[in-house]
Amino acid sequence: WKYDENLHGVYEPNTLVKVQGIITKFNDADQLRVDRIRKVIESDGVKIEDYVSSAVYSGEMMFDELIGIADAFSDDELKAIVKTILTENKEKLLYYPAAFKLHHAMRSGLLQHTLSIVRLAQGVCKIYPFVDADLLLSGAMLHDIAKLEELVAGETGIASGYSVEGTLLGHLVKGAMLIDKTAERLGVSHDKAVLLEHML
Repeated sequence: WKYDENLHGVYEPNTLVKVQGIITKFNDADQLRVDRIRKVIESDGVKIEDYVSSAVYSGEMMFDELIGIADAFSDDELKAIVKTILTENKEKLLYYPAAFKLHHAMRSGLLQHTLSIVRLAQGVCKIYPFVDADLLLSGAMLHDIAKLEELVAGETGIASGYSVEGTLLGHLVKGAMLIDKTAERLGVSHDKAVLLEHML
């Protein structure tokens, strides 16, 4: 009732806070009267996964598995593009959701979705050995990478909406643009970049 920003602080949406207070009655309904509030700190031992829907595997584990798969590529150009893009986006990949409301709309959901598609692609390669496995797996790994730009999400892994570029261009166009820029920077052949852009 007497909230003072200077005394109590200002908290962005989706911020974990520690609250101390008591439950009282107001108009015959329970209400929490907050006596103290502060941001959660590491020593509180709070895990974000206890409060928000999260992937079944840790972000680090899924990221490491994708990098390990790329490391095994025989195509050095595809290996360079994939590893560079994944590594340069690691921080956000560890918590980003795959969607605003639909599939894998959870913390680390983008990595879980990507890894599931990569595992499906690995199965396809076993059934059809003539497929260019490095190209197929590269496309699977990067097919949704630009959701990092399309969606607006914080470290909780909760998406709050779409960015302007995400709305106007979408993650497929932005992903192809990212591959094109990365390939040029790494000196990867234009033809190889176009093949990978086509996969997206």
